[in-house]
Amino acid sequence: MALFVCALIPAQGQSFREQFTEANLLTEDGYYGIAIPIWEVLLKERNNANINYKLGSSYLNLV
Repeated sequence: MALFVCALIPAQGQSFREQFTEANLLTEDGYYGIAIPIWEVLLKERNNANINYKLGSSYLNLV
């Protein structure tokens, strides 16, 4: 339950690396809908190909 609460507030008090790790773990575990908002925050902070790929992949797997 704590994981979901932390995931719902991705930008508060977490470093970029912590958010990236959390989004990666959520994606690997199949929680794409929870990971997507985190990827979007990370993408606004640093626009790079890796984050773009992970966000797009999460959207594709959401269905």
